[in-house]
Amino acid sequence: MKQRWNPLMTTFAVAGLCTSCFSIGPDHETPTSPLGADWSSQIGAAPPSAASAQPEWWKSFSDPILQDLIDRALAQNLSLESAALRVLEARVSRHITWTLQAPIPLLGGSAVHADLSQNVKPDVEVDAPDKPVKTTITIGGGPLNPNGKTITIDPEISAPKVTISDELNVFEVGLDAVWELDLWGKKRRGVQAADAEIDQAFASYADAMVRLAGEVAASYVQLRTFEARRDSLVRNAAMQRKSAGIAKDRSANGSNSDLDALQLGALASETESAIPQLEASIRQTRNTLCLLVGKPPGSLDAQLNTRAAIPVAPDSIAVGIPADLLRRRPDVRQAERRAAAECERIGMAKTELYPSFSLLGSIGLASSHTDDLFDHDSVKGAYGVGLKWNILWYTLIMDAVRVRDAKYQEAVYGYQESVLRAAKEVEDGAAQLAADHARLAKLEEAVKAQTQTVERCTQMFESGSADFARVLDALRSLARVEEAMSEARGATALHAIALYKALGGGWENVDSERIVNEATWNAMSARTDWDAYMPEPANSAEGGK
Repeated sequence: MKQRWNPLMTTFAVAGLCTSCFSIGPDHETPTSPLGADWSSQIGAAPPSAASAQPEWWKSFSDPILQDLIDRALAQNLSLESAALRVLEARVSRHITWTLQAPIPLLGGSAVHADLSQNVKPDVEVDAPDKPVKTTITIGGGPLNPNGKTITIDPEISAPKVTISDELNVFEVGLDAVWELDLWGKKRRGVQAADAEIDQAFASYADAMVRLAGEVAASYVQLRTFEARRDSLVRNAAMQRKSAGIAKDRSANGSNSDLDALQLGALASETESAIPQLEASIRQTRNTLCLLVGKPPGSLDAQLNTRAAIPVAPDSIAVGIPADLLRRRPDVRQAERRAAAECERIGMAKTELYPSFSLLGSIGLASSHTDDLFDHDSVKGAYGVGLKWNILWYTLIMDAVRVRDAKYQEAVYGYQESVLRAAKEVEDGAAQLAADHARLAKLEEAVKAQTQTVERCTQMFESGSADFARVLDALRSLARVEEAMSEARGATALHAIALYKALGGGWENVDSERIVNEATWNAMSARTDWDAYMPEPANSAEGGK
């Protein structure tokens, strides 16, 4: 059987082929990196024992409380959950953009009853023969009925009667479709921009993880530093009061004046005066840790009441080569993906310079009665082609293209600056960490020597072989160097954390599909079907087995 040519199907087939032919605008390429092949100094030449900037770098401090706090923060921090939700938003937006490439179908129906105005009469034309003809009809005649009657119809007398109803019923069901052909790649560019935005959102989430782990670690180090400084003040104040007691006894025996005891007592009070501020700082830092793990103030007291020293920073950290930053630093990746999205938008803007074609089609059923609505004779349909060309807006369109081009160049510079900033942070952090270790080593020697000095001066003062001034000076020096040593230990750990953050580690092991926690998944799944975008968290799935 010979097939009939169908222009509608042919048009759709040709359009489908054409929509993948062109993509107007530039294609994104990763901007050149301003980094060199190596660092400006030998900071990358760490010994084999150096701590590596790998995921979960906080374990290099060997502090179980710190590890637990960071694990809880990564699972419960509210700001991090918000960043995870922005990844979901980007994924859904991308799916919407991808779906709009296809024809847009609209299924609908209607039932309309209309009462027409009595004062609106349609024009009716009835065709009749030019010359009236009389018609004779015999009713009941023939051999079996000889008494039949013959009727003659005269058209001049029996004119047909035409009646027009003033009511109208229309019942319709149908499917309409509109397809804007993507001849110039506008929609494809939109999908590619949406892909880049997903990567950008995930990089932002990873960067939030790095910053959160660093903030928890830094707050914990500050807490232990405040506690160490407080304990040092309490210990030195006790030694100073002990010496004041010795001086008081010697004054009572007439060996010295009571001025020595008064001065030592004043020194002890001065030392103790700094303790209340440190206690306040300890409470504030604990509250900060509670906030970071998503808990109310005081929730971590039972855990943090366990005494612990200031975390000891690794002696050295392997920083690798500069090119590693482009892989590890999520903020660098975020800047590069932002540039990619802006590049795609240049092409989207340029497509407005070209004509836009749309295919239109509809098919459905229509009738004045429901009983024959689904009959073959009720079928109706239409198809066509639409054209739109904004050529008269050429100047405005070119201005929009220029805006997008400027935004892309801005994003390129933003990426290159983020690379330079990352390299600076690594160089600064490595240099500072080396200086901190050297300073801390000297302060530890000073504390050890000054402790021995205080012990010997106190013994000599008790025996009367040393004067009061030497004891007073030794006690003051010990309090000063112990305070400096506690601060140096804390600063060394803080700068090690800063270097780890600069290297960008701590996010590589995250499951990109399961980035929301169980509480978020339960709350959102109870309201909306998220199965296509938000799989059940692994810990929730295991718990339900």
